[in-house]
Amino acid sequence: MPLDLDSLASLTNRFIEAVNPFSYLVMPSNRFYWLFLLGALVITGLVYLLRDSKPGQRSLRDLLRFCFPKNVFLHHSAVVDYKFVTANWLLDVLVLGWIFGNISVIALWVGSGLEVLFGAGGAGLDPTVTARVAFTILIMFAVDSGLFFAHYLEYRIPVLWEFHKIHHSAAVLTPITALRMHPIDMIVNLWMIGLFVGMVRGVFSYCYAVEVSAFSIDELDIGTFVFFLAGYHLRHSHIWLPFPKFIRHVISSPALHHIHHSDQPKHFDKNFGRIPLFWDWIYGTLYIPKEREATNFGLYEGEHLEYDGVWQLFSLPFKKIARDHVPAWKARFSK
Repeated sequence: MPLDLDSLASLTNRFIEAVNPFSYLVMPSNRFYWLFLLGALVITGLVYLLRDSKPGQRSLRDLLRFCFPKNVFLHHSAVVDYKFVTANWLLDVLVLGWIFGNISVIALWVGSGLEVLFGAGGAGLDPTVTARVAFTILIMFAVDSGLFFAHYLEYRIPVLWEFHKIHHSAAVLTPITALRMHPIDMIVNLWMIGLFVGMVRGVFSYCYAVEVSAFSIDELDIGTFVFFLAGYHLRHSHIWLPFPKFIRHVISSPALHHIHHSDQPKHFDKNFGRIPLFWDWIYGTLYIPKEREATNFGLYEGEHLEYDGVWQLFSLPFKKIARDHVPAWKARFSK
């Protein structure tokens, strides 16, 4: 598809971010915004204060060790994360930046299709508060739907799973692990998000004469902002944090994402959802433990040990596809 002005602007912004990664810390629309990191740190501190240790045994040094244990943040897997994410920045900018423009393209297609089916839209209507509330909810749900189905396909399609293994090959979890994604994996996720968000935008652009905007904080919808603030970064951490019972079955918690990263077979392909657990309920992939179960992370039977360097993270999916999948394809098509 041609590179339009929206995608060019997005590409430019992502280039600026890549050149100066610390810009993430001051951008409320980015999940690594300082307030979101602080929120995770505050919640970790509360977990520390509520644990079984006696008040007299607590100290600032012990708190820092609890928040930033060396065996996690200096683990070989975590160090590989840091190196891989650094190497991935430039590739992210050069290859993936233009994909964000596809949201506007899909929205245009949906709007045009609705006009063909039902005639001209808009009818001079201006968006009401109700419309903005609906749009805010649906955009957040569209992003989550895109991520869920991308995740679901990556587990169901063997070739895509080879690329998604990169993320699950982490033996320890830190907030940086969220960025431990192969470029092909990122493309799948972004395309699926673009598909669902584009459809929502297309429907609203057809229904209203002017663009409907979500209730947001610096371009981030309010629901996602609150979710990021409420311990999002603990999803990839050593902190086991289940949510209270009244929302445990509705909203995904860090504990449920730990289950998703567990190396135990019974946890495999569970808890795909990012915020709402709607699709996990529908597809039978929801797993809510009564107590802590996920204690070891990585791939089944130690396969994650193969992914012990930056080059391996980039190259192993292609090698495994060539070794394990191409011969089967050849055999199938040669019959």
